[in-house]
Amino acid sequence: MNKQTYAGGPAPYIHEVRVGWGHCDPAQIAFTGHIPWFALEAIDAWWEVHLDGTGWFQLNIDRNVGTPFVHMSLDFSSPVTPRHPLMCEVAPVR
Repeated sequence: MNKQTYAGGPAPYIHEVRVGWGHCDPAQIAFTGHIPWFALEAIDAWWEVHLDGTGWFQLNIDRNVGTPFVHMSLDFSSPVTPRHPLMCEVAPVR
């Protein structure tokens, strides 16, 4: 779990995604539609880290707690390929 702070708040949680060959299209980059899937995986991992292993599924099914999100943004600095891990930041603001 990240203990650092930035701009007066907690540092973003960093989740590493291993992009595999099956995530890629003929252009040899990740399918655009898989990118939000990776982001959702990172959000689920954030919950697991911050709630002692309890993820989104357990929150909804076991605790009857829904946790929607209203914003997701993606900034690409290079193509997403299997050559390097994809580092996803999760930074809840409220």
